[in-house]
Amino acid sequence: MEVGIVVLSHGASGGDMVRAVEELLGKPLTGFVAVDAAVGESREVLTLRLKDAIARADTGAGVVVVTDLYGATPSRCAQELAHEHDVTDPVVVLCGLSMPMLVKLASASRETTPVELARMAAETARRSVRLADDGGT
Repeated sequence: MEVGIVVLSHGASGGDMVRAVEELLGKPLTGFVAVDAAVGESREVLTLRLKDAIARADTGAGVVVVTDLYGATPSRCAQELAHEHDVTDPVVVLCGLSMPMLVKLASASRETTPVELARMAAETARRSVRLADDGGT
């Protein structure tokens, strides 16, 4: 069993990023489900769609839900669902969606815990944030 991944974002950015990682790695990302939160979508509808996505991604090892903006409605919905989920099959919410994070989630072994996988992805994202060297001028 592998940890499932749900990518939850405003607009189509999450789904687009999953497709970009698939192109970058040259393979489909199994166990990944993208949920694009539409502008004006009710919290109730988004929560139902997110519940469905978690169920589809979950193989029994738990799920990491990656959200784009901490504190925004999609992130809050994910956090509420994570608190409701069974401790033996946890849902962990990781905020700050980025390409390096998704590449890590796609390439790392997912035969671990959701917490450990989320920590690895968060550390990869932190290390990837850099001010590009402009040649010293």
